[in-house]
Amino acid sequence: MATGAPDPVAALAAQVRDLRGIVVEVKARMDRAGMSGSARLHEQVAALARTVAALTDEAPAPRVTAPNWTTMDEAERAEQLAALAAWADGFLRLNYAHALTRPCWASHAAAVWELSTLHAEWQRVYDRKHPDLAGALTWHNRWLPGVATRLEKILADCRGSCSLARAQAPARLRPRAG
Repeated sequence: MATGAPDPVAALAAQVRDLRGIVVEVKARMDRAGMSGSARLHEQVAALARTVAALTDEAPAPRVTAPNWTTMDEAERAEQLAALAAWADGFLRLNYAHALTRPCWASHAAAVWELSTLHAEWQRVYDRKHPDLAGALTWHNRWLPGVATRLEKILADCRGSCSLARAQAPARLRPRAG
């Protein structure tokens, strides 16, 4: 080793001293927080998991996806439109008449998009043992009024003649190349 060059062993010893100080400080903080010992921390995490499970009293809600009418084949469209009509006319119209004022909504592609997305959010919030309160409040305060306003605009120029016409399905997208 050249004279005046740092001693690698001494440098390593200094690093070990610094790290030991850090470890001692972290351990002291964990002790003060009541988190010392991995077994104790594991017990705390398990107890927290039991508490959360007891509060929810159910499995996690199933994942609900927004409908994509552009990717559905004719059979799937018919099935989805029938399910949407059952919900829109059998639930939404009965409980929120102001939101769905025209019976011809299924003849308007934009209305189908709006209502199917609103229905998907309703399912996400309400189709569970314990509906999500924050989601329910958001559905009533934000999503329902927003859709109702847009539906009013979508259906404003309709004079009712479309209710006898075949439902206009949303346009399909061509499959992506590659």
